[in-house]
Order: sequence, then C-alpha cells, then structure tokens
Amino acid sequence: PPPRPGETESAATPAKEKADEPKAIVDFDAIFIPDAPKKTGLVIPQLAYYDIENVCLMGTNLWNSDRLIEMAGQYAQGAILADGFFAESGAEVVREFTRKFEAAYGKKPGFIEAIAYDTAMIIFNTVRRPEIGSRAALKDELLKIENFEGVTGLTAFDETGDCRKRLYLLRLKKNRFVEVQY
Repeated sequence: PPPRPGETESAATPAKEKADEPKAIVDFDAIFIPDAPKKTGLVIPQLAYYDIENVCLMGTNLWNSDRLIEMAGQYAQGAILADGFFAESGAEVVREFTRKFEAAYGKKPGFIEAIAYDTAMIIFNTVRRPEIGSRAALKDELLKIENFEGVTGLTAFDETGDCRKRLYLLRLKKNRFVEVQY
C-alpha cells in the first residue's frame, strides 16, 4: 500500500517489507573472511541479520583478537582460524616459553616473539656443533631439520629451503579462543 500522508515509504511498511523479502539461500558450508577484526566484526553480525546461519566462519590469524570478540562475540562463536603461535596452548614447550616471557616482559608473547625465539634456537642449536664451520655447512644442516619442536609448532625445511610448519587451529568458544586438536 502507498504511504499515508506525512509518512515516508520506509516508515509505512517496514515489517511487511521484511516479511516479503526472500529468505537467504545458504547452499554453502563455510565462509572465509580474510580481514582484520574491525571489518570482520562488522560483517559477522550482518550474516545473522540476513538469516545466514549454520555455516562455519573461518578467518586468518588476525581474528585472534579481543577486538573481534567485543564486536561480534555472540555471532562469531564456533569460528575457526589458523595461527602460527598460540600462547595459551597446552604444549609444555609453549607454556614454559610463555611463563618465562611474561616474567621478563610483563606481557604475553605474540607471533613475532615466538618465531624469533624458534629461529634463534634453531640457529644456536645448529652452529654450536663443532662440524659446522662454514655457511655452506650451516645451510646443509638447516635443510636436514625435520620436526624441530618449537613454540610455533613443528618446523622442517624442504629441499628449496622453504619452511614447513603445522599451524595452530583455534576455535572461538565462550568468547575465548581455544586450541583444536587435529
């Protein structure tokens, strides 16, 4: 129906318009949103508004943020992301590193601190061996590394020198990230 005199069209029939809108067709199982918490925190509640439910939300390590939880917490429960480091991991090597880091610096370590630590440990453990006397010998030994257990997970190098790592898989549960065992 047309709006009454003095009413705008949107004020006249908002409930009817919402009821007449077609329901979202959700023929997918997951949504990957590779963006920062500020933007993602705006997008995720919109999914619920448009009746997009029962899909797995997936993101990058940028999601591992209190900001995302503040903005989209109730709508983001169950979301999954991969990260290179998780300070709350149950792994003993991570707990020990985090405890010592917090004692020294008064804050939890992040990915940069963790990867720097692992890198230093790999180099120190390799160069202290007496047979390592040249850059070529160091390179050859680094390429042989398989399953170095560091705070960023298991590390290995392939024949081209690229690093292979197993990432931490995290899920948002009760407004905090928890490690998913896989």
